[in-house]
Parts: sequence; C-alpha cells; structure tokens
Amino acid sequence: MSEDVMEIYDSLARKAEYYQKHADIDRVKKYMVHYGKAKACWKIRLMESEQQKDGTSCGIFTIMNAKAIAYETAVPPSISASIVGFRMKIATELLCGRILPMRV
Repeated sequence: MSEDVMEIYDSLARKAEYYQKHADIDRVKKYMVHYGKAKACWKIRLMESEQQKDGTSCGIFTIMNAKAIAYETAVPPSISASIVGFRMKIATELLCGRILPMRV
C-alpha cells in the first residue's frame, strides 16, 4: 500500500509527534480519505521553516510558505527580521487584488 504524505511547515518548531494525534490533522486526513483524495495510510513530513520570534506572525509565515510552494521557489530569508515589510506587502496584495512577485 502506498503512503500519502502531509508536508507541514511549522514556524513554531513543534515535533512530528504533536501532529500525529492533532484533531485538526485527523479531520483533514478523514476528509481526504472520504472523498477519495488520499489513502488511509499517512506519513507526516515536517518541512524546514523559519521560526517566528513572536506569537502573532504565524499567518505571515503561512502565506509566505504557501507562496513559495505555489511559485516553486525558496521562502525569502529572514521573514522575522522583516515582518513589518511582509505584512505591508501582503496588505498591498489584498487591497490591489493581485499577487506581487516573490523575491528571495
């Protein structure tokens, strides 16, 4: 039986065991299996992600990781050091209704 892999980008540095029994992850797995998008056997793979230095920037890290995956590029280095700039860039994208190019 082949395994499906869930890649997790965690800016809070939790260990894989945290996700093995997490209720939200379990709901996603059940949804994917129910709708035939995945098999019942899952593996969780923690991907490299810069660590946030506060408790309020997880949304910025989520968006930057998602954009890097979508554009098949690296996540810009030092998100934490430039968090205000990334917040402004994302706000501009939302207000203008278009995504600005990724720069690394």
